[in-house]
Amino acid sequence: MSSLFVTTPSRAQQILVDGALPATSPELEAPLDAPADVAATYCPLVRSTIGPDAWKQRVPDAVVKALLDPGPMLVVGDAPGDPDCFCSAVALSRGRRALELPADAHVDAPPPSQLSGLEIDADLLASREVRARRYDTVVFVDNDGTRVGPAAEAAMRDAKRVVVIDHHEVDPTHASLGLDPAKTDLVVWKETDADAAALLVLASLSRMVASSPASLLQHGWQSVLEPLVSAIYSDTRGFESTRTKPTTLGLLRGLLDTQAVDLTRILSGFGDGIPRDVLNAWPSKIEERTETIGAMDVAFFTVPSEALLDAWSTARERTPELTWSDLLFSALDHVEGRVRELDPDVALVAVGARDDRATATLTPEQLDQLPPKPLKFSVRTKDGDLAPLLASALGGGGKPHQGGGVSEEAPATLTDRARKYLVERQELARFASARNLGGL
Repeated sequence: MSSLFVTTPSRAQQILVDGALPATSPELEAPLDAPADVAATYCPLVRSTIGPDAWKQRVPDAVVKALLDPGPMLVVGDAPGDPDCFCSAVALSRGRRALELPADAHVDAPPPSQLSGLEIDADLLASREVRARRYDTVVFVDNDGTRVGPAAEAAMRDAKRVVVIDHHEVDPTHASLGLDPAKTDLVVWKETDADAAALLVLASLSRMVASSPASLLQHGWQSVLEPLVSAIYSDTRGFESTRTKPTTLGLLRGLLDTQAVDLTRILSGFGDGIPRDVLNAWPSKIEERTETIGAMDVAFFTVPSEALLDAWSTARERTPELTWSDLLFSALDHVEGRVRELDPDVALVAVGARDDRATATLTPEQLDQLPPKPLKFSVRTKDGDLAPLLASALGGGGKPHQGGGVSEEAPATLTDRARKYLVERQELARFASARNLGGL
């Protein structure tokens, strides 16, 4: 999960209205291939340059058909949940109801304080209410595999179909979700290049409206656009993340031009973001080491748990609503910049997530924001086949070029295991080449 912001609402509005892109915005990336089929019914995607209109074109027909099913629907986000999770779930359920289709939204946690200006509490069903109802379809939005709560799990097992709309590195299957393939259809739309799940929800709603006999009038659009803009603001770190796509900013500028959203009001709960002195300290806090293993340049990055906790504590003194994920992704933005500069064949990032100090000093609500295990890691590789193999060897998973997971190990132990795997892989490749056995 990710949620971070580094600018005030007034600065964000200036970016959007004046049309000035952040200096660090990357160029628009090349078209994407459809995601690989990973033991589930993944929808084929149209190959298209990703722009405001292209997202709408990329919504698979199977997703549109499922979202327009007239039966009762539950839209669920993961817990404890970030603004993208809550806003995407609420917006999709509001859009369904505006099209005169039944829909409930549920997250097994209270909404983050950043969303105070949206007044979404009334949209979220409590667990006991979810348990008292039956749903034909359960939709997961922005679920990075953390948890959804027992009420949502029960609803999912009883549903005719489960739909996953996500932008995380997860590969949901019948087995991973605990579903019976003979009883429940599974449809997955995963776009890891989306800046927020809210973009996928907005595209889905646009396709739904185009395919429905009902109309989404101005008030209906406003009711879904406001939470979606808030979600995109959160997941793009106040529109200033180094990975925020110019097309995302263009889409938001277009929404503001229509006067469909009141940016100042809906972002009023976000405060002033992460203090600049905290952001500027990451280069000295993050451990970095490069080495050559065989023919590969490898970069290892470690974000110590104490560095994250100290940064979180310092930032909360000035912006209490900041989450652990906010600080995590500000650190990862620094790592992303270094990876671009170094251009290694393999990059491994190990993030300390839990330790004894956290258990002793954090409130239960703050502890709920941390990953379930002491270490969170991610892998990037130029060799597309290597990333999921390396991530799997470390206890995680992934797709071509990217992978990750969580671990019980210390960062140094995980790094040593990664190094050992890469060394052995190089030795095996040399052995295979010498004996004309083909590639790995």
